[in-house]
Amino acid sequence: MINGLANSKEVIEVFYIDYHQPTIDILRQSMNEKTGDINIIGDANSVEEALPQLKISTAKIILLGIRSNFNSGVYSCKLIKNQYPDKKVIVLSTIYYPYHQFTPWINIADTILNRFTSLNEIKAVIKAINAGQKVIGHGVPIPKNEDTILNCTTSEQRVLKAFAMGFSKEEASRILGSSTYAVNFHCKNLLHKFNKEKLYQVIEKAKQEGLLAFEI
Repeated sequence: MINGLANSKEVIEVFYIDYHQPTIDILRQSMNEKTGDINIIGDANSVEEALPQLKISTAKIILLGIRSNFNSGVYSCKLIKNQYPDKKVIVLSTIYYPYHQFTPWINIADTILNRFTSLNEIKAVIKAINAGQKVIGHGVPIPKNEDTILNCTTSEQRVLKAFAMGFSKEEASRILGSSTYAVNFHCKNLLHKFNKEKLYQVIEKAKQEGLLAFEI
């Protein structure tokens, strides 16, 4: 469960665009066999091939696997978003961008995942994006920004991620191997660094900024 996300019987329909057909076939088989609430209902090997299909597709989520070219990836995502702004795009990429590229990229796509991430993370992120949350996949480096979580210590980041996943202070202290006193200390620092009065406001800010990379 991510951020207190409860299990739902809603079937989330996904359209998968990837230049490598065997990758599509493997993920489709794994997804459709191992989950009852997420189905890949269509696929294409290019955005140009996908666009006419998306016109009649009921899929709410689009998985977009991109090649190693930044500009072509952004262009492909823009094509989808311009024609189908209500559909959510999850990018599967091996490219890690410097800040000047990462910012416009994440402003176009709904989230970025490591292309070689686990099936469990893909499923979890699909559910989170479908629920309107803003996340970035585990292992995707986030460029430094003076207002971001990267100004926090590693311990503060771990505490924040634990709370964002729905754990209490006692549970967080157990999971992180810290005392409740230490967790409370980190909470005070987080409130100060994010300039907020309540911890839930810190979590909301981190979600809005796309700062919560998590392990599944």
